[in-house]
Amino acid sequence: MVDDSSCEELMLRSDSVSWPQGRTRDLNKGSYGAVYPVKVHGFTCIAKRLHDVLQDAGPADEGVVTVSEKFMQECKILSTLHHPNIVQFMGIHRAKDSAHPRDVSLIMEGLYIDLEQFLENHNQAKDTVPLFLKLSFLLDTSHALVYLHMHRPPIIHRDVKAANVLLARDMHAKLADLGTSKLLAFNPLSSTKLTNCPGTLGIMPPEALQPSPAYNTKLDVFSYGTLILHTLNQEFPLPCEVGKARRRGEFQITKRQAAMDMLSSKHRQLHEMTRKCLQDNPEKRPDMKYVRDELDRLSLQHPCNFTTFYDMYRETEKLKRELKAVELWSSRMQRLQTENGLLQAEIKQTGDELRLAETQAAVFKDDFDSERRDRERAAGEYDSDKRRLEAEKEELRKELQFEKATRIRLQNEIQQMRERDRERPKSRSAKTTMGSRSATLPTRKRTVSEGSRAPGTGWGRSAAES
Repeated sequence: MVDDSSCEELMLRSDSVSWPQGRTRDLNKGSYGAVYPVKVHGFTCIAKRLHDVLQDAGPADEGVVTVSEKFMQECKILSTLHHPNIVQFMGIHRAKDSAHPRDVSLIMEGLYIDLEQFLENHNQAKDTVPLFLKLSFLLDTSHALVYLHMHRPPIIHRDVKAANVLLARDMHAKLADLGTSKLLAFNPLSSTKLTNCPGTLGIMPPEALQPSPAYNTKLDVFSYGTLILHTLNQEFPLPCEVGKARRRGEFQITKRQAAMDMLSSKHRQLHEMTRKCLQDNPEKRPDMKYVRDELDRLSLQHPCNFTTFYDMYRETEKLKRELKAVELWSSRMQRLQTENGLLQAEIKQTGDELRLAETQAAVFKDDFDSERRDRERAAGEYDSDKRRLEAEKEELRKELQFEKATRIRLQNEIQQMRERDRERPKSRSAKTTMGSRSATLPTRKRTVSEGSRAPGTGWGRSAAES
């Protein structure tokens, strides 16, 4: 468990640490926790935080140290170390908004990249890191290990590998990740019974692979030998069948013979020192002071011009950024060309549709003009028929007026004849008069039949009356 009372002095103020993007962007993630970028008083740092499920982890049986206690052990060890080649410890931060009561993070200075990724990047680019720079990385790491081994009490790192060597932007190396470190008795060369295989299996010496191991600072010397092979060859010296080889009693150098041969062909001066570091017997291995002095002597033969290299490295990084920008621009241009091709196809399709629409419009116009002419012709025929009917109507009206006038005239004549008939006296001369009227009647009858006879005029009744 995390002891609040023992780490209170290591706590940073909660308002001095800012977590960008709500802790959603992790830089690295492992089995026990993750690393996040943070800002401490405006400076870029990194925060190492355990997974929530491990915050409450307890010992499985007696003597087992929980992951949370190892985490706090790393914090306490780092708080006592002050060396330019060891990652600077900033403090511990407790999250105010966390629901977990022991949600704490280890805050360290932010560095550029780890050595393993740096070598991998150069391998992908088929580029060889300059020897003076490799020696500088190894020398810086050796300074850090000497400092740990000479500490009171001595400290074994127990996981010296390229992934735990961080590089600053000025290409100076710093040792990190002391989560597996162990405090020893005051004698750094006295062997102590400790954890079996505490670090990465591929860099462990034979004494750390025993069921009940007992080792000292010479464990870091062996791991440092594998770091020399990894750095100079730019390839991890993976041992051949570690478990089976240990049972067969093979030497660790034999398991890494391919890496040793590669080192002998490229850097013969470092071959003997590396061979001494990889001895199975820890007593035959040199201490880190000897290794540091040897590297210091070799580095004088290959002077390190950090200014020139750093300028060259910054120019390379700038060119990489420009190349990335060009690639991005090229990608955008390809996308624009694709969009342009699609647009041209759409324009062509729109042109075809426009021409089809114009053809249909022309056909529609012809149909409309034909229909308009038919309507105009029908309207002309209608006007002609209308005028003809009006003329016939006028003629019929005139005939009707003439017939009406004739009927009125005949009615008047009949009325006058009736009045004359009533006014004639009845006398004996009626027969004579009747005879004379009878003689005149045929003439009148012919006169009336020439025109239109008025309705209601009957000659029969007049004759009877006569």
